[in-house]
Amino acid sequence: MDRVPDFNKLPAYVGRIGGAEIVTQYYFPVSYRSLERWPIKTRRVNGRVVMSTRELLAEARRRFDAAPVIMANAATSSENDEVME
Repeated sequence: MDRVPDFNKLPAYVGRIGGAEIVTQYYFPVSYRSLERWPIKTRRVNGRVVMSTRELLAEARRRFDAAPVIMANAATSSENDEVME
């Protein structure tokens, strides 16, 4: 991973949709619905849920670092999961 988030250019707090866009930009694809299950403290402001961008990206980094590294090739590709007869 070669891109490091610049917190000076990011908002201090984001909603789930904006948070999902930031995580996708810096770490891995994620949907805003997935963020509902992440252990991140949120606040409800004007009826909207917001979370700390720093806390969100710290959790994304933790998940990225914890993910196993696997070798991708034709034999292990998920596209080749069909039963061979």
